[in-house]
Amino acid sequence: MMSASPTPDARTRDDPAPARAEGSVTQQGEFSRSSGSFLYFFVPGYALIGWSIFRSPWVLITAAAIAMAVAFYSWLQSFGLKRAVLDVPTSKVRSAAQGYVELHGTIEPFGNRTLVGPLTQAPCVWYVYGVTEGRGKKETNIDGKTEGVPFLLRDETGTCLIDPGDACVVCDLVAQRRSGSRGYVEWSIRPGDSVYAIGLFRSSSVEQQTVVEEAPAQLRAWLRDPKAFFARFDTNRDGKMSRAELDAASEAARLETIERYTAQGGSHRLARPDDNRPYVVATLPHDQVAGYFGGMNLIHLGVFLASAVFLIVYWAWAKPG
Repeated sequence: MMSASPTPDARTRDDPAPARAEGSVTQQGEFSRSSGSFLYFFVPGYALIGWSIFRSPWVLITAAAIAMAVAFYSWLQSFGLKRAVLDVPTSKVRSAAQGYVELHGTIEPFGNRTLVGPLTQAPCVWYVYGVTEGRGKKETNIDGKTEGVPFLLRDETGTCLIDPGDACVVCDLVAQRRSGSRGYVEWSIRPGDSVYAIGLFRSSSVEQQTVVEEAPAQLRAWLRDPKAFFARFDTNRDGKMSRAELDAASEAARLETIERYTAQGGSHRLARPDDNRPYVVATLPHDQVAGYFGGMNLIHLGVFLASAVFLIVYWAWAKPG
């Protein structure tokens, strides 16, 4: 399930005005996916309704036990996320080992695949959109949508294809607007944003073999224009191609072929690990991502301890039969 929490240090950015919208757009906040947060709202509601109907201590005991279980599970999740962020070293795309890695780079569209934010009408690769009715305690969600498309993470060595669809996403860009009694909110990740990602890194052997086969074809294509070829690779300008210069031309053909494939989606991909290790996509810096999950860790631990204390004290006081 998903939850949003405004933060005072969130990033802001000037955006185009929302289409067909009245009023101003303010940007602040942070978004993450939290498996247990919605239950923290459900459990107290269940307890109040159940108590008003049955007036039984078992209602409150059950609610506290559910909150303990959810908080403990969520604490394990957030603790694992924080440790993964802190413990996995940063890699470059070209030199990353096959396996669990951390990458930093800039977002580029994968081909022409982009989305349009429902509120800002700005191009993006992932967004969450919500509509609420009312204000304060009477505010209710009446509409919502989450959508994402694969994008490229680019660093100075290459690109890696990432699908945010099943990742734990942390985003610090949100646009908000009110029109009458309705509120509109949009979190988004856009081309050009800095991105931090951690997950299972894989390079396709099929595509690597294709690169090996097509690099010589690229070299032959260059040789069809000898003047341009010599101008580029005859470094000592003696009108001859030495072995070293030919090797350099072959390496350039290989790298250009790799670059072409990575620009088309890459021979490198980052995905969710099969062993349930965290898969994170974030537009926050590394330290802020670690701090964010550390804060969630403390919240879940606090809920667990508070529920445990309540359960022990209430059990001793009510002495249910």
